[in-house]
Formats: sequence, structure tokens, C-alpha cells
Amino acid sequence: MTATDETEPLLSKRTFSSCNKQQAASYNAISLDASETATSSRTGSDSWSFKLKPILRSSYKAITPLITATTETTRTFDTEIEQRITYTWSDLNIYATKRDEKPWEGFFKRKKSVERRHLLKDVCGAAYPGELLVIMGSSGAGKTTLLNALTFRSGRGVTVSGVMAANGRRVSSTVLTSRTAYVQQDDLFVGTLTVKEHLLFQAMVRMDRGIPMEQRIDRVHRVINELALSKCKNTVIGQPGRIKGLSGGEMKRLSFASEVLTDPPLMFCDEPTSGLDSFMAHQVVTVLKALAARGKTIVVTLHQPSSELFALFDRILLMAEGRVAFMGTTSQACSFFETLGAACPSNYNPADYFVQMLAVVPGQEMSCRHAINTVCDAFQKSELGIKIALEAEAINSECEDSLKDSKSYGKRSPYKASWCEQFRAVLWRCWLSVIKEPILIKVRLLQTIMVSLLIGIVYFNQQLDQDGVMNINGALFIFLTNMTFQNVFAVINVFCTELPIFLREHQNGMYRTDVYFLCKTLAEAPIFIAVPLLFTIISYPMIGLYPGFDHFFITTGIVALVANVSTSFGYLISCISSNLFMALSIGPPVIIPFLLFGGFFLNTASVPFYFEWFSYLSWFRYGNEALLINQWADVETIACTRSNATCPKTGRMILQTFNFSEDHFWTDIICLFSLIVAFRFLAFLALLSKTRRNAKQKIETRVDTMTAMYVLKENPGRHIEDEAVPSRGVMLTWRDVSVYAMDRGRRNVSKQLIENVRGVAKPNDLTAIIGASGAGKSSLMTALAFRTGPELLVKGDIRANGVLIDSSYMMQNSGYMHQEDMFVTTMTVTEHLWFMARMKLDGKIEKSEIRREIDNLLKDVGLSDRRDVRIGSGTDEKTLSGGEKKRLAFATELLTDPKILFLDEPTTGQDSHSANCLVSQLRCFAKRGRTVLCTIHQPSSAVFSFFDRIILIAEGRVVFSGRIDQAVQFFASQGYACPRNYNPADFLIATVAKKNENESGQVVQKMCNAFLISEASVEIDRIINEQTYSSLASKSLGDAQFFAPCCWKKGARCCSRLYWLLYRNFLQVLRDPTVQVLQILQQMSVATIAGLCFVGSVNFDQLGIQATKGVIFILVSENAFFPMYATLALIPQELPLIRREYRAGMYPISLYYIARILSLIPGFVVEPFLFATIVYWLAGLRNDIVTFALTLLILLLTINVSAACGCFFSAAFGNVPVAMAYLVPFDYILMITMGPFVKLGSLPLYIRWVKYISWLLHSNEALTILQWDGIRNISCETTEPELPCITEGDEVLRLYDFDESNFWMDALLMLATYLVFHILACVCLWNRCRWK
Repeated sequence: MTATDETEPLLSKRTFSSCNKQQAASYNAISLDASETATSSRTGSDSWSFKLKPILRSSYKAITPLITATTETTRTFDTEIEQRITYTWSDLNIYATKRDEKPWEGFFKRKKSVERRHLLKDVCGAAYPGELLVIMGSSGAGKTTLLNALTFRSGRGVTVSGVMAANGRRVSSTVLTSRTAYVQQDDLFVGTLTVKEHLLFQAMVRMDRGIPMEQRIDRVHRVINELALSKCKNTVIGQPGRIKGLSGGEMKRLSFASEVLTDPPLMFCDEPTSGLDSFMAHQVVTVLKALAARGKTIVVTLHQPSSELFALFDRILLMAEGRVAFMGTTSQACSFFETLGAACPSNYNPADYFVQMLAVVPGQEMSCRHAINTVCDAFQKSELGIKIALEAEAINSECEDSLKDSKSYGKRSPYKASWCEQFRAVLWRCWLSVIKEPILIKVRLLQTIMVSLLIGIVYFNQQLDQDGVMNINGALFIFLTNMTFQNVFAVINVFCTELPIFLREHQNGMYRTDVYFLCKTLAEAPIFIAVPLLFTIISYPMIGLYPGFDHFFITTGIVALVANVSTSFGYLISCISSNLFMALSIGPPVIIPFLLFGGFFLNTASVPFYFEWFSYLSWFRYGNEALLINQWADVETIACTRSNATCPKTGRMILQTFNFSEDHFWTDIICLFSLIVAFRFLAFLALLSKTRRNAKQKIETRVDTMTAMYVLKENPGRHIEDEAVPSRGVMLTWRDVSVYAMDRGRRNVSKQLIENVRGVAKPNDLTAIIGASGAGKSSLMTALAFRTGPELLVKGDIRANGVLIDSSYMMQNSGYMHQEDMFVTTMTVTEHLWFMARMKLDGKIEKSEIRREIDNLLKDVGLSDRRDVRIGSGTDEKTLSGGEKKRLAFATELLTDPKILFLDEPTTGQDSHSANCLVSQLRCFAKRGRTVLCTIHQPSSAVFSFFDRIILIAEGRVVFSGRIDQAVQFFASQGYACPRNYNPADFLIATVAKKNENESGQVVQKMCNAFLISEASVEIDRIINEQTYSSLASKSLGDAQFFAPCCWKKGARCCSRLYWLLYRNFLQVLRDPTVQVLQILQQMSVATIAGLCFVGSVNFDQLGIQATKGVIFILVSENAFFPMYATLALIPQELPLIRREYRAGMYPISLYYIARILSLIPGFVVEPFLFATIVYWLAGLRNDIVTFALTLLILLLTINVSAACGCFFSAAFGNVPVAMAYLVPFDYILMITMGPFVKLGSLPLYIRWVKYISWLLHSNEALTILQWDGIRNISCETTEPELPCITEGDEVLRLYDFDESNFWMDALLMLATYLVFHILACVCLWNRCRWK
């Protein structure tokens, strides 16, 4: 999609109905009437205070709201007239109940301590058809709490009281859901569908049942055209990081299109402009304004609306401390605050001003809350407040509801579509997502082909002799394990990703749970049948299994049944898990016990009596028995090429060895079908309970907690006033700077981002780079900071005090605060700053000085009382809030007191008051002689006033660079005068924003050309020339002094950095419950179950040989596969932080990798010790301390080599699904060649090299040697004398082609493999950090 498509007008130009005047949804209709706005100017004081005056009811004229709209619009359906809704709420009180105790404390306390917080207090209001109502307020005011209550989506622990009514009749959540639309802040889509496919699905399940399909399709096309989605209607929606698709603006428009399809009379929107630039935000609000003009009732929460957006609002609702501070039109709001003696200043965004007035300032809580209560009381007593309260309380009926369909409503389903229509629509979408989902199709088919070829190659052309018997039995069991793990992981990855989408759509009343589950099952059934068929077609003839089409198709059927049982089990694991990580952690350990009862490792005759019931749930048992019966039942003779001790002579003897019977074949088939039904039914019940639980608590309420922002005091501390200003700061200048985007191979330029710009950033000045999205703000700043990746090419001169500089100088003398805050969330604020200080500051600095510096920084940024709080990643009060994390990031960059400070969007995600406080602190830092340069997205009026200089970027060129007053005068001289009551920043950005290709290009070209001959441009050229000439005059002396500060970090500080990296990593491991508690509990539970399975089975007899093989397999596989997959997500999760810190010069990659691995070693020592101790003694292996100690040594090497392998695949590939796709075939090679599944001497020559790198083989061989070396008394307790019998331990070793002299060689090979994997992983990680 081109830039033109992204920025084309969303709707045709029309006049919108407002409360008191006509205004067009265009840039020219943005100012309020002069008579309606306050004319008082802002005082010189930075402290916002006002005096309250009493309001006379006669002096305030209430305006009757618009109840009926006169705008003629196109009806959604020709046979239906839209019913408009006036939505009111009265006496709304909300309490949040918080339990202070921890979960386990409930067992020791009879009565739980409960804390109640009053979130909303007697809130009344009304939303009228034909109007756009916007809820605003500072953080903690109660905006989101109110919206959740109005939509009946308050979370668990929240008590709501009050009356919500539509058209004067009380409403319930069921009725409201069917008549409203709710556009949530987070966009959730099935990423593999196109825009048109998604909207067609929405039309099929959300429109009324009687509407013909032709009208639904026509409605979809009309909505696509209205919301400017025509150019991308056949574009895949996409998934972040996996499938490239729509842009952020297009996704937001698609969210609106999904809700507008049914033409609902009432709409709620939660932060619809979040993450969008000012121009795209204006487009979104314009859409909402146009929808309101059609007679819809629209309620929206907005975080930081610009002046242009504020002019589009019909009515606003200001919240403060859980109370209504004002509700009415925008002009009424200005008049109301003027009567209070707090008139909005000229050239100031009223939205920013109102939020500032109603914010609670730390340090002034009492005065602020008194002022807020006075404002709220004044509005409550005003004529407008009384009128709104009366209208909200005017309830005609307590029981009836005007939205219900008279008599038939009680019998009618709450779903718009019938069961059959839901089934058809959901099945269609599920099938589309299946055939387009790369994990299910491309990756699965590739995995199947690779694994089947590998198995076919390893077991190629087996003969019916004693070696062939062992290999064929191993191959058939590999069939079962492959189908199980491949399908379980595939289902978990896909189903867990789609689960949030299902929960939201089900909650919105789109379709039933049984419909979704049934359609999901049917849509994926062809894949789970085709994959086993493809697998069997390739591997069956290559191995040389029993000839005959009947045997082939029976094998295919059995493998398909096992695949579908595994799929059903994957559904069950996904439905009972809360997230993908939990599902991946639960799945493999739970599968292991089922695998044990398959008959391969533990004979069915050896199953303990207390586990017999559990063995009947093992699909491995039924699948293995059915496959072996199909393979061996008709075999009459088997060639015995060596001693008869280990050679069965007929297929019947093989079945007897495993205690299998031919009569059980059809029983096995029936049991497999039964397991499919049982697991799916349990999965459905789990999913149903999840929807019930979700419906009960709806959406978890984000209880707005007040972000305790800091305030600039007159004497804020040594950092601002008490410290002397340096004699000379750094003047940053640049000339002829161009930035180019390179293609993937860095051979050709794909696009020019910045075109020959020049500029100046002075010390003592706070400079802002502003512009619309895509203008080139971030590209310019990253180029100036020398922080561009290899994907960008930078040309031009960048100088500091006139001296050409490079990345090494900028790395040592500048700080860079990124837009995304990245921390190790388990650390506290103090621990984080200590770590950063030790990594960034000179190692010679004393601890007392660092402690004093950290204390002062925390005091400056207002985090002194949060110093011992963990950073965290959620919304828990015990972790930092978003604003506090932003301040911590700011303090981190101030640690080194950089001469130059770069900040990328420092105010993103903060309300006006919080952003104002942060930028004011930046200005104070700049006044200390520092050069501060930041990009800003949508600066409020207050924030914009703090900047000394601005650089306005458009289409990669500088439109203006200079002081703010110069910018306003320059634009006025070109015929673009800034209107009154308008934020200059919004005006400047909107003027040069790309509305359409021709108009925007002409304006930008005109302004750029005019700037080149302006006084501001001449001044920039003069400063650049002066700096260049002065540096040439004192070059020799200047270079020595200028670059001197860079030298101290070049010394050897590896030990200190390694210590602090270890310190941080150990904190992360020790404080992460998923690493400690969950994994250890998993290991102990699996070890206990596995050990109990083999109690009394490990003896010196024939069944004991098989049982010992099973115990050793459990010891090896559980200590190999679990850590391998557990570390698979290690690097992808931490890579953004690693890359950022590495590029900031904090440490080399090798040092980080060594510290990270060392921090994991204690866990990889404790886990195998606990697991092996439990399994070893429960199973009853050799009662010898030396043997046990050597077993622990081998398992210690096994788990660490496996973790090293996981780290390698984690570092080598971009994400977990791709890494897993390559790791699974590699695992199968290791597992097949580890010994129990194939006789090593029979491996083909071209595959024998694998045994030298397979640490699973080395581990299995070493453990088998420890158990059987020197054993001479194995008994033969068989009823059939013709059955094979082994009497000595050496014969057991020869059975697997093991040699007792290889024990220490196996240990050394595992150690070498461990080192090789870690070296490769470190190199791959370095390469990924070097190349973005």
C-alpha cells in the first residue's frame, strides 16, 4: 500500500451537526468562536494554580442537548429504520476490593484482610445520539474504570452500583451487547486473513439472520469504501514479527469497519488514537465524528488529544479523582473554567489545560484535591450539572427494556446468526486460517518430509533378522513419538495464539463455544490426516516394513489415529493453560508418563497395580500394540544370524516379548477413537469454563493508579541550581547529512530517508525534532547519535564544537533514551541503577560517591520512595508504573552526566501532566550546559512551551529549524497563520502533514525553499561556519582535550563487568518464579511419577532389562529435551535489551554470554540432582554410591550440553517457532541414534558420523555401562523356552552395540560438544547484535 493510500481522505467532505453550530470536518474548522473562549493569557509562573469564584446559575446558560439528528444518511438496510439510543448513567459508584495476602496465606487465616478503594463517586452523565462524547482526565482520574462500567466489563474484585439506561429504560449486559459496538485499544485479528475476508466473516456472524447474503456482501463493500480500505482489501492483515501486513492506521480503521458493519446505534471506543501520529489520529476521530453525524451515540476515551482533535468533539466529560468535573460542549467547558477564574490561555490547547488543572501534583496533594473537589462541587450545583443529573435519573421503568423485541425476545438466542450460519461462517474462517497459517502448512509439511526422510535413511531397507527386529520395533515407536510431539507443539503454538481472539469475539456475542470448537476440529482434520499419510508414504517403503497395501493402509490409519489423539491432547493442554509459555511448559512433562506405558520401555506386565488405570489412557500403548500386531502377526520366520539368546524366531514371539496379543487389535483401535473423543470433550469443557469465567469477570479492569509524577521545585537540588554550569558545553552541528535505507544485502539504496539537511543543537537549549509519522524524525536523530544499524547508510559531516566526530566519541559522551523502556524486570530501582553505574562509570569511582549520585538522581526524578520496588512488567502496584519506568530510563541516562542527551519520544504513553513534568526536568538538565535533542510525537501546549528550539521535518527535509516564535512567524509569513486556542505544534505538523500526494508535496516544497533563504537558516549557516573555523585554528590542542574523556573505558574492566553481569543474571534467575518454582516442581513431579512407574520392575531378569532401558531413557530424555526447549526462548526474549546495551558500548557480547550461562549453571546442577535422586532410588537401580555419583556426573553433562544446544538454536534463529521447526528434526536424529531405537552397528555408513556428535547416545551408553558392567546373574524366567534370554550384562551392552571401555570417552565427547555449542551460540548472538 502506498503512502497515498494510507493518507487519502477517509470520508467524503460533509457538514456535521453540532450542539450549537455547524462545523466542517476539515482543518479550517478548528477554532472556537472568540465570544465563547477565554481571552486571559498565561502568567509567567510555571506553577499552575487558580482561584475559584462562585458560579451564579443565572450566569451560566445550559444548552439543550441534541436528541435527534437531522442529518440524512444512507441507511444500512433498506428494510430497517435505525433506532437511536440516548445512554444515561446515574449514581455510579465503583469500589475495588484488594486482598493483601498472598495465595498460600489463605490456608493459615480464617479471615482475609480486604482493602476497599472508592474509584468512582456518584458519577452521572448522558451520551446523546448524533454526538461524539469524549472522556478525558489525568492518570488515575477514572476514565477506563468508567468506560468498563458503562460497557458492563468491570473486572474481578470490582463492585459496581448505579443505574445504566438506554432511552430511559434500564439495560442489562446481554441487551447492551447486542445493540452496541466496542472498539478496544488492542487490535486482535486472525493475521492470515485479508481485510475483505475478515469483514465478510464479521458480516456473516454479526448481522441479523434475515438479511440475505447479497446484502451482507454489499454492506461489506460499502464499509470498505467508506473507511478507505479499498486499496488494501486483498492485503493480509498480518502478525507482528511473523507476517507483514497492514499498517497501524489501517488496522485501526479495520477495527472500526468491523464494528460499523452492523450499524450499531451505540459505540464505545477505548483509546482509538493510541500509537498514531497527529494526522492519523485526526483521520480516526474524523471517522467517529462522521458516524456520530449519522445519529449514532459514540463514547470515547482519549489520552492526549491535540487541538485539532479537541475541535471535533461535540461534548467532553472531564474526570478527576473519580468524580465528574465537567460535562458539556467544548465551548461550555471554556466558559465554565473562565467563571472559576481559570480561563484557558491564548494559543493553548484546552484539552491539555483542563487535564493540567485537574491533576493531583505530588507534594501538593491537599491543595490539588481541594481544588478538584471545589470544581466538581461547582459543576454539580450548576444548571448544566443539575440538568444532566435529572436526565440521567429519569428512568421510566425499573424492569423493562426498550431495546428488547417485545414478546419474542425471551425465546430468542442472544446471537445474531443462527447455529447453522455460525457454523458455516466459523468453519469458513477456520479453513482459511488453516490453509494460510505457515506453522500448520509450510512448516508442518517441511517438518514431516524432513523427519520421514531422516527416519527412512536411518532405518533404510531393514531385513527380517535379529538386528532388523530391534530396528523395526524402534522405528515403529519413533512413528508414535513423532506424531505425538509434532502435533502437540503445532496445536499449542496455533491454538494459544488464537485463544484471545476467540474469547473477545465470543464475549461480543458473535458465536457459540461449541460452534468454534467443532469448526476448529473439522477445519484442521484434513491436515492431521494428510500429515500422517505423507509421513507413512515416505518412511514405510524406505524402511522396508511388512509388504502389502492392506498392511500399509492399516499402518497409515493407526498413525493418523495417534496423530489425532495427540492433537486432542494438545487442545486440552491449550485450553487449561493461561498462556503459551505455560502450555509449552506443561505439555512435554505430562506426555512422558504416557510414553512410558507404551510397552517399549516398560513391559505391560511390569506396570505397577496403582498405575494400571493410568496406562489405559496412554495412546502410546494402543498405537504401539496395534502397529506391532500389524507388522509381526503374519511373520512366520526370522533369520537368526548370531546367537539365539537374543533372537526371536517368529513374529508371535516378538509380540509375546512385549506381552501383546493379536486379539487386542480392534480393542486398540476403539480405544484410540475413544481417547480422541474423551480428550476433545475435556478440552471443550475447559474452553467452556474459560468463557464462563471470562464472561463473569469480563475484561480485567485496569484500575487507574495515579502516576506519582514529580514536581519541579524552586530549589530542586544540586543537579539544577547548586551545581555550577560548565564553562563550555558541546555545540552539535551537522551539514549535508543524508540517510539512506539499504536493501538486505547492503548493496543498493532502496529509499532516501533524509535529504541533505543541516542544523545546530546548542548547549543550554532543549531542541525538539517534530513532524508527522514517516517524516524522518527518528532517522535524523539516530544518524546524529551514530546509532543507526547496518540497514541505514549515513553521509555528511557531524561535528561537536566544530570537530569531526565518530561513533566512539558519541558513545562515550552522549546518552540515548529509547522510546521503548527495556529493563530486567526482576531488579529493583536501586539495583538497576547500581548495575548501570558499574557498567558505565569509571571503575575508580568510590562506592560512596556512586551511592550519593544514585540518591540524588532518585530524588530529582521523584523515585526516592520507590527505590526498593521491583521494576516489573505488569500493572501490579508492587511494580513500577509506565510513567515511573520512563523516569527510571531518564535517570539511567543521567548517571554518566552526558554532554549530549538524545531522547526518542520521551512522553509516549503519558498524560499531559506527566509529560509536562518530564519535559520540564529535561529543560533544567539542558540549562546546566548540556545539549539535549529529542523527538516528540504529539507535544501538548505545555510541553511545547518548554522547548527552546525546534526542528520541523517533512518528507526527509527540514521545513524549519529555530526558535518557536520564529517558527510561528515564519509560517505566518508564508500564509499559514496559527489560529487562536490552538497548539502551535499541532498546527505546524498538520500544515506539512501528507494529506494527499500533490497538495502535501507542493506545501513542503514551498516551505523548504522558503526556509533556505530565511533568517533562521542564515543563522544556522553562520554558526556552522564559525564552529568549523574555530576548530581548525586550534586543531592540535583541541583534539587532545576533546577526545580525552574517551580513553578511560578502553582499559581492561572485564572482571568488574563480568561480576555485575553475573549479579544481574543471578537476581533474574532467583526472582523469576517460572525459572525456580515451576521448573523444580515439574522436575520433582515427573521424577516421582516416573520412579513410581518402575518400582519393583528393575530386577536382574528379562523384564528388568527392558525396565532398566526405560529408566535410563527417562533419565536421559528428561534431562535433555526439557532444558533444550526451555532455553529456546532465552535469546529471543532478551535480544532487544542485549542489542541495545551492546550498541551502547556497555559490554562485549562474549562477556554477556559467559555471564548468562554461568547464571544458569546452578539451576542445571540442582535440577538433575533432584530428578536423578528421586528416579534412581525409586526405580531401584544399582545400589552403589559410586555408580550413583557417576550417574549424576553424566546427567549433569547431559543437561548442560542440551541447554547449550538450545542456546545455539535460540541465538541462530529469529524467533521460537522457526528455531523449533529446525530443532525438532535435529532432535529426532539424536533420539533415533541414542541406542534403544536402532542397533548402532546396523546404521548406514552415511549416517554413522551422527553417533560422534550425539550426546544422547554418549549419555545413554555411559549410563547403560554403569548399570550392566560386571553383572553375571541375569535370570531367565520365561514360560516359553524358545523365547530369547540374556544372562549377562555384557550381552545387554552388545545388544545395543555398546562398549564398556567407552565410558570416559563419552564424558569427554559431551564436554567437547558443550564447548562447541556455546562457541557457536556466542558467535551467532554477536552476529545478530551486529546486524539488525
